[in-house]
Amino acid sequence: MPEEKEIHPDITLKIENTQANGLGSPLHEGIFRVYSAKEGLAEVFLGEDRIEGVQKNGSVELRLGQAFDISASRRTISSKRIDQWTSDGEFEIALENGGEAATVEIAESFGGRFKIIESTHPFESRDADTVVFRVEVPKEGKAALRVRARLELYH
Repeated sequence: MPEEKEIHPDITLKIENTQANGLGSPLHEGIFRVYSAKEGLAEVFLGEDRIEGVQKNGSVELRLGQAFDISASRRTISSKRIDQWTSDGEFEIALENGGEAATVEIAESFGGRFKIIESTHPFESRDADTVVFRVEVPKEGKAALRVRARLELYH
């Protein structure tokens, strides 16, 4: 029976510490709070994260919490052992958005040598074991990522 697993996407914000972005001075270690400011409306607290010091022209990625208007579920479609060290697998991540259009970044770590055989979305390598998919989810809509991969365990 295929396994299904609920996923809670993190809300992240990448900040480039440059003068062009209204920053450009070293940022000291501590709590970084983010607010939304719309003209004529009260500020809304979006979240916070602890940061290490960030040098001028450096960057930092903040994890502000979990999305409440985007839900995701992961389902294993198939898993087949080829030999002692090799297996093929296919999974799908279904995304549902109750709010504004959003880009969801999905990082998948395979933990061995792998080859993506088929994917509904383009991807890029983050490191030797991890690829990142970016999926556009329409306003109040749905989207899905489906991936088939071959994994060779280290031996």
